[in-house]
Amino acid sequence: MGSGNGLDGCYACIKYLMFAFNFIFWLIGCALVGIGIWVLVDQNFKSLVSESQTFAFLQYAGIVLIVVGSIVMVVGFFGCCGAIRESECCLMLFFISMLILFLALVAGGVTCLVYKAEVSEIALQAFQDSFDLYTDDDPQSLVDLVQEVFSCCGVNSYADYINKGVQIPASCKPTDVTDVTTLQGCSVVVPEKLDEKVIITGGVALGAGATMLIGLVFSMMLCCAIRNQNL
Repeated sequence: MGSGNGLDGCYACIKYLMFAFNFIFWLIGCALVGIGIWVLVDQNFKSLVSESQTFAFLQYAGIVLIVVGSIVMVVGFFGCCGAIRESECCLMLFFISMLILFLALVAGGVTCLVYKAEVSEIALQAFQDSFDLYTDDDPQSLVDLVQEVFSCCGVNSYADYINKGVQIPASCKPTDVTDVTTLQGCSVVVPEKLDEKVIITGGVALGAGATMLIGLVFSMMLCCAIRNQNL
């Protein structure tokens, strides 16, 4: 094959699939940066962090998302350039970067699934510590925020407030619930919902890793085709 003829047949198809794949990948990077910025500026997240250092990881998570999103955008750029310009150099940079991201995502997804119980324990301990300090004169905003977000009341039930001699707060009375006695305690609701979110997060990470694997295969096939063409 001549060096100036370009790629033909199925390799030409792979070339444009690679470009489309990496353009979508670049958009995902933009989305990650946007989510990271949102986590850092959102008032609810700020309230959680300010009320308990246990939730300081949210701030770090936002920074990590911005960093990872920026890396993904750069990797997507390399992939687009490598595909359209048929550049071995760009494709190899893309392959190496994508492989590192792939391994990191799979490791992160597995970690989420393995340590999901620990996430619930940390969150519940932070809630319990704030609840122990809760009084009518000094309500803890972390407790109110958790009860509003998760639609729960007290540690075990609304009776925890009665046992403390504290008035049941408004955060235990969401607009769609008329009887506070029907609400479950946060020790039941929070782990269930957090486990669900962590499983979804881990599944998304593993799914994204599988998608990256396709990109790795395509990039290697395209790189080999370009190399053979230049022989």
